Amino acid sequence: MVKDLDDGFFQFGLPIGMRSWICHIIGFVLFSIAGIILLASFGEYDHFSVSEATSVTNPSDYSPDEFYTLGNGFEGQKGAYLTFEAKIQSGDVIYLSCYRSDDSWTLDEEVNFYNVEIVDSKGVLIAYDVHDDFEFATESRECSSDWNLVLGSESNMKMQVFALKTENGVSILSFGEEDITAPEVTDREDLQRTAMMIASIAALILMISTPSSLKKDIHSIRKKREKGSQHYHIDANGIIPITNMYRDSNDKSDWIFDGPSPDKWHLQSPYEGDENDEIIPEHPKKIGTPNPATFTLYTLWGMIFIGLWLGVASDLFARDGNQGHRVFGEVLRYLFLFVTMVWGWVSFKKWKVIHNIIDTPTSLVRSVAVGPCELVGQARPILGHTLSAEIASRVFGIEQGSAYGMLYYRWVEEEHVCTGSGDNRSCSWRTRNSGQASVPMLLHDGTGGIYIDPNDFGKPDLGSPLKVWGTSKWRWTLHTISAGDPIYALGYADKRDMADLEREGNDGSIPHSLLKVTGQKDIGMQSTFRRGTELTVLANMRSTTESIVIPMLMFICAAIPFLW
Repeated sequence: MVKDLDDGFFQFGLPIGMRSWICHIIGFVLFSIAGIILLASFGEYDHFSVSEATSVTNPSDYSPDEFYTLGNGFEGQKGAYLTFEAKIQSGDVIYLSCYRSDDSWTLDEEVNFYNVEIVDSKGVLIAYDVHDDFEFATESRECSSDWNLVLGSESNMKMQVFALKTENGVSILSFGEEDITAPEVTDREDLQRTAMMIASIAALILMISTPSSLKKDIHSIRKKREKGSQHYHIDANGIIPITNMYRDSNDKSDWIFDGPSPDKWHLQSPYEGDENDEIIPEHPKKIGTPNPATFTLYTLWGMIFIGLWLGVASDLFARDGNQGHRVFGEVLRYLFLFVTMVWGWVSFKKWKVIHNIIDTPTSLVRSVAVGPCELVGQARPILGHTLSAEIASRVFGIEQGSAYGMLYYRWVEEEHVCTGSGDNRSCSWRTRNSGQASVPMLLHDGTGGIYIDPNDFGKPDLGSPLKVWGTSKWRWTLHTISAGDPIYALGYADKRDMADLEREGNDGSIPHSLLKVTGQKDIGMQSTFRRGTELTVLANMRSTTESIVIPMLMFICAAIPFLW
């Protein structure tokens, strides 16, 4: 039984459901891509920063005797990083073109060192080649009309050069136009940052799609059921089993342990308790409150996400980079702070709701008193009959298009509509008709029944639909609370009007038959009425560590970069 369900310190949980599996597959594919990019980065040269380079007038001034061992990727080769100012003696280097593209102006920049001679500030020729990791930076220019510009010897252009000198000669790594500092060359760092970004997104996807330990346990119990709950239609002919419509076996709002069958109900005296006042199997008084695992893979993926995202944001400031890197790092810092704030708030709200439910004792109907109450039970009819409705009978016929055994239902009729054509064509389901109906019902927990009106709770949570009928053009969706379904209510037990009791023929001999559960009074928390039991609500519960401590730790980590 669930009463013994204590998941301990850690539980390893596999995904549940197709969506969760797809998210996990995407997450691991992204991790694989991140790993490939990381491995590729090790083949890139690890260049020094521009600020670490030696400033010279001409690279020839720097003696090979002063060479030092270069970084990763150079396989022990020696050389030196240099900066110097140069002028274009012959040839053209920069080709700029401003033109209108679609509805905006575009500025194209191209650099070509073919047949270009450069000299130092004294007019001495500089022998060079262009490195594979070449970068450049040009002055900002307005682009709001058609124009072309070529910069080179005729414009007497000068540039600030960042170069690598080895025994093979001088290779230009980057340059800045006129007085602009040569940009950093960060191909290796950028690949590693990209890998960390992709891996952090993968960790976030895996974290979000990791089920709680209780959800995994409950799913394992549900898998043992061949099919979902059977429903029964009740009318003047008695109790009629519905054999062509069952709840889905994976319906998260259905019974985990089957409720009493209709042959055990007292239809003529519905407020009475069942035989020996036997409490329904899934009542908290029987199953207790399960305890989720302190840690799951949710925590592991969350910590990886924190570390990687924080690592990327910090690395953009700590390692070589240009202004664009620093701006992106600043954006990431604020985005990370915002995400962790929202996450923390949502986690706290969920934790508070769940612990309000846990901390509110679940009453038995036979002993419920006027005031705030939490009740779990089975939906049963008061007046000895249930509803039927022809939802999609005009298309599927009376037998296949109708539903029976309902106490409360909502239905929606939708049409598949397409608009536009070609690339602008879009299709969607649009509501054309809808409706709902109900009959008086009881929440019965085995010790007795109490009157409840779902309409008193706004729009009750009915969980997954009981049935969806559809064609290529039309779709009908039906949500119900049917006779025998589990129901959960967090509301206020109040006295019923005498007029209601008289219409019902209720003589008041059973004390709880004089009460009703309503969602219209303030109980210090949000009133709730839903299909399912308390165990259904608690299925997504995580431990306080995962709900509060981990998000708080994330927020603290997100705030740390602002202190640097």
